[in-house]
Amino acid sequence: YISVTGVQTCALPILTTPHESDVPCILEELQGCAASITIAICENRGRDVGPFVSLLRSGILDRYTAVLKLHLKKSLYSAQGDAWRQSLFRELCGDAAAVSRCTRLLRRGDVGIVGPHQYFLTSEQFWGANRAQTKALLAAAGIISNEQSPSLAFFAGSMFWFKPAALSALSTIPESDLAFPPERGLQDGPLAHALERAFAPLAQGRGFRVTSPALNGIDIHSVDCSRHTVPVL
Repeated sequence: YISVTGVQTCALPILTTPHESDVPCILEELQGCAASITIAICENRGRDVGPFVSLLRSGILDRYTAVLKLHLKKSLYSAQGDAWRQSLFRELCGDAAAVSRCTRLLRRGDVGIVGPHQYFLTSEQFWGANRAQTKALLAAAGIISNEQSPSLAFFAGSMFWFKPAALSALSTIPESDLAFPPERGLQDGPLAHALERAFAPLAQGRGFRVTSPALNGIDIHSVDCSRHTVPVL
């Protein structure tokens, strides 16, 4: 599932699962963790990104100042998958100080996404088989023209804090362009990976900064991240 935490004065988890039968177990496991828990039943398509986009386009997140997108990220094709997941969790929500740093940045009017600095990728090698589909999504959202080619810039792992308004352009993409096919276990090229590469450009196209806790609000696009990599690629 994805765990999306909206932050105003307290944490209000919103979790997604494809199985309605899991709801009682989830509620029992998380009782006492928050004053309110919302569970959304989402079709098992699009990995973590499909349910996230569905929630975002529904408007349920619009009232929040800061939202944390998390997921369980197995990365079973690599022995380093668990270490990568734990590293992402530590930087984004490892302790109260980490959460405070990220949410404070999002309370600024100009910051739209805060993600893990070392996993912001800009090297062309990380386009994989996703360039054409990412370009089509950004053009459909009105961020670039059909003649433009986007620059690669994304938080690998698809976990980050964000302001819902920063990703509002997702709502302008036709539903037909966001139809996730049945999962086939692809390591590269699915729609979810194209959307992962579209989030930062979508925010930037709406006039928001993309940054990291380490940069404390400085736009990450102004920093050389060409040598960044991830454990599983």
